[in-house]
Amino acid sequence: RLNLALLNIHRLKRTTIMFVTHSLREAVFLANRVVILSGRPATVKAIVTSTLPEDRTETVQTEPNFLGLLAQVKSLFLKSEGST
Repeated sequence: RLNLALLNIHRLKRTTIMFVTHSLREAVFLANRVVILSGRPATVKAIVTSTLPEDRTETVQTEPNFLGLLAQVKSLFLKSEGST
């Protein structure tokens, strides 16, 4: 419910929200852009732009587009772990 509430706040307020999470699934679901950081000192390792619709519901998480983005983010995250 919290994720859907955040999406609703963003839709209503049209403001920038910076959300930090360790959940790749949550990042892909909520974000317009997922920024993958390295370990300390943190540097940007990759940025993935979402192609999901702006008006998302929980069901988007079962769609091929979501699963493809999740796989892409996971792959980049695992690569960034090895390059820290």
